[in-house]
Amino acid sequence: MAEQEQLRGKLQQWLAARHPEREGLTISEFTSPEAGASNETLLFDISWTEQGASQTQALVARLEASGEGIFPEYDLPLQYRTMQRLQNTPVKVPTTLGMEMDTSVIGKPFFIMERLHGRYMADNPPYQMEGWLTQESPQVCGAIWENAIAQMGAVNKVDWEPLGFADLWDNKTFATPLQQQLAYYESFLAWAEILGRPFPKLHPVLAYLKNNQPSNEPLALCWGDAKPPNLMIAENSADIIGVLDWEMVHLGNPVHDLSWWFVLDDSLTKGLGLPKVDGLPDRQKMTALWEQHSGHSAAELDYYELLSNFQFAVIMHRVGTRLTAQGYFKPEDQFDLNNNSTLLIDEQMAKFGIS
Repeated sequence: MAEQEQLRGKLQQWLAARHPEREGLTISEFTSPEAGASNETLLFDISWTEQGASQTQALVARLEASGEGIFPEYDLPLQYRTMQRLQNTPVKVPTTLGMEMDTSVIGKPFFIMERLHGRYMADNPPYQMEGWLTQESPQVCGAIWENAIAQMGAVNKVDWEPLGFADLWDNKTFATPLQQQLAYYESFLAWAEILGRPFPKLHPVLAYLKNNQPSNEPLALCWGDAKPPNLMIAENSADIIGVLDWEMVHLGNPVHDLSWWFVLDDSLTKGLGLPKVDGLPDRQKMTALWEQHSGHSAAELDYYELLSNFQFAVIMHRVGTRLTAQGYFKPEDQFDLNNNSTLLIDEQMAKFGIS
């Protein structure tokens, strides 16, 4: 409790210094979101007086993760910079209020953004099994998915070069952004295996992906972590009011976002033996909607679905290692090797003849 009070005091001082026009600025007690996040997340309100009127604002603080997390490293400035760059585009991102990399302020880097008031879907328990989505009508559920695809398409349609997103691709080292992605996940897998146990199944998948890279691909901005829980939805409608979590943003073939959506959604239904809620558009309709909203072709969807399954299996390997170390699973459970990504990657390996 004392640490929280100390943190509140330091953050209050930092915000007051950045906004001297906000007289008597104070911070409420912190709460944390129910959904998990790769970075530590604090929710709070600020109150102040400006030109004689009382004001309040709901904010979110994202703090750099401590210790070894799910990913090899976290680029907090990348997430902040991405939202800044997208502020005046059709992509609905929260307003950013500031970032601090000086660890002397509160002990670790952080950034502040507005808190959107809406509802979101949880990974745990799966949103298609429990929660508000299961209580909605099929019409609303379908509309949410269609609106989500429209926002995904808006990301992929952004004129990324004038906004500065060229820095996402190290074109001096990698001939294509896809090569860069494959190299990153090859290193990720090696790191996860060092911290856990070998995952031999994934090595021939990686070899296939490296040896069968598509050519002459479109180049667009990719959200990276395109999944239902990374959206904020209006309380009483199917409107999308926020596109969140930009830690996996990259340049590449934008169909990568569509494939990631399919894989992550399937992991919480097919991967767990659960049905989807009624009213959701099928893959064919979603693909057609995505092509319409993004202006791009889904011609390479099969390759990117294999890539997305590979990425997800690597991530779940690391998640399983951490959860086992934390006592949620026993080592003999092998949750790092057998989880809700397993059925999906096995199906993909069979489809492509990978063994």
